[in-house]
Amino acid sequence: MSEVSARVAPVAVPARGTSPRTALGVWLDRGGVRGFGLAAPIPGYSPDSSDWAAALRRWLRDASNLVAVVDDRRAESRVALDELRALTAAGACAVDVAATDLRARERATSGSALLGASGPRDVAVNLLVDAGTTPSEALVRVRDAWAVGVRAYKLKLGHDVGATATLAAALRAEFGAELELRVDANARFSDGDEAARALSVFAAVDVAFCEQPVRPGALDTVPRAFPVPVALDESMAVEPDRALALEHPALVAVVLKPTTVGGPHRAVELGDVAAARGLGVVVTHAFEGAVGVAVGAAVAVALRAPPLACGLADAARVSRLAPTPCAPGLVVSPPPMGELEAP
Repeated sequence: MSEVSARVAPVAVPARGTSPRTALGVWLDRGGVRGFGLAAPIPGYSPDSSDWAAALRRWLRDASNLVAVVDDRRAESRVALDELRALTAAGACAVDVAATDLRARERATSGSALLGASGPRDVAVNLLVDAGTTPSEALVRVRDAWAVGVRAYKLKLGHDVGATATLAAALRAEFGAELELRVDANARFSDGDEAARALSVFAAVDVAFCEQPVRPGALDTVPRAFPVPVALDESMAVEPDRALALEHPALVAVVLKPTTVGGPHRAVELGDVAAARGLGVVVTHAFEGAVGVAVGAAVAVALRAPPLACGLADAARVSRLAPTPCAPGLVVSPPPMGELEAP
């Protein structure tokens, strides 16, 4: 086989919050076939060290790492990616995606097939209603999406939890039992007791679950008798939290972002473990644009059990289904790139 070479370049990705966001594109090449991956951690959210970009570049300079992941030498690849993942989950994701994309293009197959998909699968989406959305804007947005068949909606908790609860009640009244409502606390509560008091207002509107009510590391403070079911997002990216998370009696679902858990193969692995324990699985992205949606869609199709409605809605065109995974490859097309650099 031809040798594998790596190149990197800064890539523009959507901003999230107020912190600057740095992203690196990773291109792996073998014999003229090129695979692309994107490392785009979210500051203050992703479990990446402050020098993640330097760690990723160092890892890419080791030719044995590149051969292990591109040749899919499972034992060697796992060790190499685990070492990288300990420093930068987003970097490990970029490498995993680029290697899978390259292999899929070489074999003229889909990336989802290399992740374990046995065939095509329709993946329903959920629609995000952000915290800054006014009630009137939210109603219009939900009505438009409802008209094309979207039935699951996630409400981000704003500073005024009561206002979000009022919106949830209005949506429930208008759309009835067919509507699936979720709320996302983004780990805003300091402990389980504070979260339980604040979230009790949602019990009456039958929310499917609240994502990440407390910060990672505080899950043991969430009482067994919680007012709403719980789904975990940030905690799935923190190794010590995962084992506790999957055993918690209030837990009904997990939310998996390939960027924060360390790649699509790890996301499929964690999703299958969660499903085997009777938990629902939601696959979503870390706001990386089309690349993140494409990778998430491939993961959702590759899971052994069908996922819940996933956070993979097309921002440009609302549809009830996630985009079909592309073939050949894993990502639809790399973003525009500047001058490629050696790592």
